[in-house]
Amino acid sequence: MPGLIQQEAFEVLEAIDRFGTFAEAAAALHRVPSAISYVIRQLEADLGIEVFDRRRRKAVLTPAGRLLLEEGRRILTANRETRAAATRLARGWEPELRIAIDTLIPRGMLWPIVSICREELPFIQIHILEETLGGTWEALIEERADIAIGADDAPLHRDIEAIGSMTVEFVYCCSVNHPLAHRAGPITEDALKKFPAIVVSDSARAVTPRSIPRSLLDGQPRITVSHMATKIDAIRQGLGVGYCPRAWLVDGLAYGLETLDLETPRPPIDCNILLHRSRRGRTLDWFTQRLMQIDGVRKF
Repeated sequence: MPGLIQQEAFEVLEAIDRFGTFAEAAAALHRVPSAISYVIRQLEADLGIEVFDRRRRKAVLTPAGRLLLEEGRRILTANRETRAAATRLARGWEPELRIAIDTLIPRGMLWPIVSICREELPFIQIHILEETLGGTWEALIEERADIAIGADDAPLHRDIEAIGSMTVEFVYCCSVNHPLAHRAGPITEDALKKFPAIVVSDSARAVTPRSIPRSLLDGQPRITVSHMATKIDAIRQGLGVGYCPRAWLVDGLAYGLETLDLETPRPPIDCNILLHRSRRGRTLDWFTQRLMQIDGVRKF
């Protein structure tokens, strides 16, 4: 049974194709030409194929040789990337960053940091999980995320560390074509109860999801969706009313919406920024340092 193709054979193939002759490839690899010829002859013998067309003066690959070269380049690239990743990990750079962000927080706050990460740390794989309510901190506890942004009512846990917070302000919205849109004066709860509340469901999996949103009034019908962007769109379509984070209503997202003056408005809330202690490393530290520089983020 033929053995595995050695990396040396792929390196020799790549050098011959790049420099055009066995002699120049040997010089580039700091080898003698006879050593290069031996590697190719051994490769051909092991596979039972011709790698180069020897009817020509210049080194020309056969179709089988070209296939070997192309596959070999992929293998060499994968080997180099694996070695580099192992070195970075040994130096404290984790290969991936998993971010859980509550849908209360606009995703746009992450894009500048992600852009910088792609430039400075292109080897880092970034995963963004959009969660809601208990699902945000649950992703952290279950180690599906390394950091949670916007976690509300986070439980005490020995592996979880709070490193900062941010305040979320709310406005009560309806469609510009809704019956409440142009109503004068503060609107009472009795008036709001006549219309469905659009609410975002809890994305928690393992724990009991929060069944009744805090903003839902007694006896008020509701329409439940799974994301804040969907909630805003449903309100815009006139399907109901509800609280929206003020920070979401920028860059055109407020189009088609009317903010309402309530008799009892919802106060702002503080949302936590949490991380999993077991995931502390250079990658997570790099991210948190830049996260703490964003306006409105308070460092503990």
